[in-house]
Amino acid sequence: RLVPYGRPHWLLFLGALGMMPLAMAAGLIQPLLIKGAIDAALVSHSRDALMTVVYLFAAAIAAEFVARFGQVYLMQLAGQRSLATLRSDTFAKIQRLHTSFFDRTPVGKIVTRVTNDIDALGELFASGAIMAVADILTLAGIVCIMLYLDWRLSLVAFCALPPLAIIVNLFRRFAREAFRAIRTRIALLNAYLAEQVQGVAVIQAFGREAECAAEYEAINADYRDANQKAIRYDALLFSVVSSISSVTVALALWYAAVRLGGLPRAESAAYVGTIVAFYEYIERFFVPIRDLSQKYTIVQSSLAAAERIFGMLDMKGLDAPAGLPTPESAPCDEDEVLAFRGVRFGYREGQDVLHEVDFVARRGEKIAIVGATGAGKTTVTALLLRLYDVFDGQVLVSTASAARTFGL
Repeated sequence: RLVPYGRPHWLLFLGALGMMPLAMAAGLIQPLLIKGAIDAALVSHSRDALMTVVYLFAAAIAAEFVARFGQVYLMQLAGQRSLATLRSDTFAKIQRLHTSFFDRTPVGKIVTRVTNDIDALGELFASGAIMAVADILTLAGIVCIMLYLDWRLSLVAFCALPPLAIIVNLFRRFAREAFRAIRTRIALLNAYLAEQVQGVAVIQAFGREAECAAEYEAINADYRDANQKAIRYDALLFSVVSSISSVTVALALWYAAVRLGGLPRAESAAYVGTIVAFYEYIERFFVPIRDLSQKYTIVQSSLAAAERIFGMLDMKGLDAPAGLPTPESAPCDEDEVLAFRGVRFGYREGQDVLHEVDFVARRGEKIAIVGATGAGKTTVTALLLRLYDVFDGQVLVSTASAARTFGL
């Protein structure tokens, strides 16, 4: 659903994707250069080789900096431009929705769709979660290099993957529901706040401040609890990944120490560089996993927000519904400006506001509609303006006569 909004900015997305392999290669080569530096110092004892490695390492750091800056900048630029179009489309959709939608939907919930929910989608681009594929490719590259350096040591490190996969799968089941609850609670919170601000004069006139504050506190507590649940899942996943990372490093170093003790002196000096490089790769191996765990949280939040945004964009109840007679074809008599004939209407099914209303306004006549509050005076005006469908009967308007009488 987001692809059509990003298509006009495909050059920016392409540029960000083009920076990805450069940044990945510059990052992956650094531990190998560290190994080369150690070998140059301990094995070959070559100052020239060591200085060459130093220069290459500095170039790799500079290349990684430039590539990651370009990747993040271009991705966020394309993302914000795409979301600006989505925000405009959502606002345009709100303007086209039928009036009855606004009767049953609080203003705060509508505002939340255009503000909070789209901001949650924006975090996809701001956090780089949309580039999670780069983390996956980085993991694949690290695995290949680790196997190349020492396949036995790699197998020891990979023992951490099965429990990690199980934990992430369990987290996935609960995280989406938690973030759906957050989006629902923030919509309720904004809706209640908007109603209270709009009606603050009435609240103060009737001395309802304490009651309204208690209601707001209950809604706020629900929103807080929903956030705490999501934070708990996020913190649990991050701490588990960090713990598994530490255990894996300890196992790898223990195995390397045992194997190093059984090697001849000439080979052990060369193996030191391999151990250091391997340690660097293990640390780098869990960095994208930690990033993926954080990005996974953001993705879950964004998907929950996207469900609500596109749910509104998919609504079918547009204004000016088909089937109503247009003013040009309304069968009024020549001297009639408007006519209500057998009109029955209600804002909710089974709760009629108007019951078999009949009256005719002719050219030059003045008609007064009086009644108690809730009798249906405003409803008659809304039907005259064709803001709602009529359940039964007809509301007829003669365009030419109405234009002369009302100055339309």
